[in-house]
Amino acid sequence: MLLSIADSHLKTLPEVVRALEKAGLKVSGELNTLGVIRGFVEPENMLKLSEVEGVSHVREEKSYRIAPPDSSIQ
Repeated sequence: MLLSIADSHLKTLPEVVRALEKAGLKVSGELNTLGVIRGFVEPENMLKLSEVEGVSHVREEKSYRIAPPDSSIQ
């Protein structure tokens, strides 16, 4: 998950992170100056994240993998 923190809450980012963790987020990274938090959450807790005060946007992070160049499937 990628979560954007509202500019108005950047000064209280540690408190927002604690509230996100309480809502079920396992934080894997913080870009404090940008107000972006990265982490993992169980599907049943996804909606709770957007309800945390200070969170302006929640987005599911997608990952893509491609086969190696010498693979028979391309």
